Amino acid sequence: LLGFRFGRDIEKEAERQQIFFQNASHELKTPLMAIQGYAEGIQAGVMDIGSAAEVILVESDRMTELVDELLDISKIDMGRQRLALSETDIRELLYDGIRAVEPIAAGGIAIVPDFPDEPVMVSCDDIQLRRVANILSNGVRYARSELRLTCRADKRHVTIRIQDDGDGIAEEDIPHIFDRFYMGRSGKSGIGLALTREIIHLHRGTIHAYNGETGAVFEISIPVSR
Repeated sequence: LLGFRFGRDIEKEAERQQIFFQNASHELKTPLMAIQGYAEGIQAGVMDIGSAAEVILVESDRMTELVDELLDISKIDMGRQRLALSETDIRELLYDGIRAVEPIAAGGIAIVPDFPDEPVMVSCDDIQLRRVANILSNGVRYARSELRLTCRADKRHVTIRIQDDGDGIAEEDIPHIFDRFYMGRSGKSGIGLALTREIIHLHRGTIHAYNGETGAVFEISIPVSR
């Protein structure tokens, strides 16, 4: 019986890895095809070099980001992702995240922070936790006019809430929004949110998504320093 269960677990793991690499290959193929197409256009002399080079650079950055995410989530799966913990004011990380997405929001999206006046200290790997900016960029993408960030702390946890005023998350997407390579109603797939969840879990925290009165809400809870 134990041998049967062990063999079944091995088969499930092999199937999971096969699906993972198939999806990863698909995600990498899209920017690669764009790069190849524009490079061939330059070679054939049928495309403007400046505009084609711009697309190639954008797609190269996209591919680099995806490869980095794949490597990070692979390390987590193998238990090799180690956190370099330090005492950090979580408000500073959130302000850094806001600054990172301000160029995207310049088209008319107001980013509204609502943080305590006093420091909110957590023990975290600030480099890894900066990936929460992925949620901010998603919020800017779907917001109509405003993205609101709130930060509240009690004796045990700090709760970060990121809310946009867009159309919200499709109900059928909510149970799967943190699944790897899940393609929802918006048609954009990837592993950014899946990686964010894994990093939050490494910090002994939780993250979940739901629809508020207006737009989507992502709520993160991590332990405060003691």
